[in-house]
Amino acid sequence: MGNFYREILEIVRRKRALHLLVETDMRIADIAAGLGYEEHANFTRAFGRWMQCSPSKFRQLKTSGRASPGLAAPDDAHGMPSPGARL
Repeated sequence: MGNFYREILEIVRRKRALHLLVETDMRIADIAAGLGYEEHANFTRAFGRWMQCSPSKFRQLKTSGRASPGLAAPDDAHGMPSPGARL
């Protein structure tokens, strides 16, 4: 059960992080704290696992409207790639 909870928590954190990075001008440190990360660096590492880039780079690319060859575009309204999508 513990692993299932962690998986759900990670999915929720990822969706929320993507939303906040694109739709708000919140500082990344504040987003990290709001998502329950005690250290900004832990959030940055987790985000790098999810999206293969830093939160600041993701925000820059998404708010400028540019696409990055190494950054998968979200496929659904919650910013989650479709199952099987390469990230």
